[in-house]
Amino acid sequence: MNIIETNEFLIIDNFLLEEEFEFVWMQFNLEEFESVHSKKWTKAWPVSDGNPLCGKVYISHPSSVENTSTLYPSGNAFDILIRKIIENRSLFEKYVGVFDEDWKYFYCRPYVYNANSGLSWHQDSHLAISGAYSFYCHKHWNVGWGGELLIDKFDNEDFALPLREKYEGGTATIGCHIDNTPMSENLMQQGLGTFIQPRPNRLVILKKGILHTIKKVDSAAGSNLRMTLQGFFMNP
Repeated sequence: MNIIETNEFLIIDNFLLEEEFEFVWMQFNLEEFESVHSKKWTKAWPVSDGNPLCGKVYISHPSSVENTSTLYPSGNAFDILIRKIIENRSLFEKYVGVFDEDWKYFYCRPYVYNANSGLSWHQDSHLAISGAYSFYCHKHWNVGWGGELLIDKFDNEDFALPLREKYEGGTATIGCHIDNTPMSENLMQQGLGTFIQPRPNRLVILKKGILHTIKKVDSAAGSNLRMTLQGFFMNP
């Protein structure tokens, strides 16, 4: 494994052994997928983000508040990644905290980004989240195919979308799925950041609250898919 560390994220290349990665890739081929909007508009993805696909949700440890996900071990090859993350959790403490103190379990869900699909600028700032990760499961990638993970260079953990008054009383936070002006104005103050290529067999650990985006997969990718297993470290 090769490790790259910054204040905002941790990268581990060659996270799985070659044989392990092959099993995970094969399991990706066997999974059932649906649109991220199959049940309703999932507003993390504005309509301009295309139509990514997602599979079922796996969970690393039992939880009294999460009983709809498939519990590890599930008996399929995604167990390999979940087990490897659990075994190497001490490497992530700077970014997601300590197991059983700062987080109790993490999710693992497969996603497919085809050409012209991505994920707009956002931050994983929900109170129950202590950090996030992405693992790249495709076998090949080309720098001309897009799909980079972009991360804002500056400390934006305190950034929050404004509260707005509701007609019926009270306030609510409005996301960026229709109007992203607050997010855009914040990011354009400095206009600098870091990009991470979706290199196969690469694990990225991201601190809570860091502004980031997945750039759209370019049409040059053709039928090549950006395949990830990703999830949040949770402390409900």
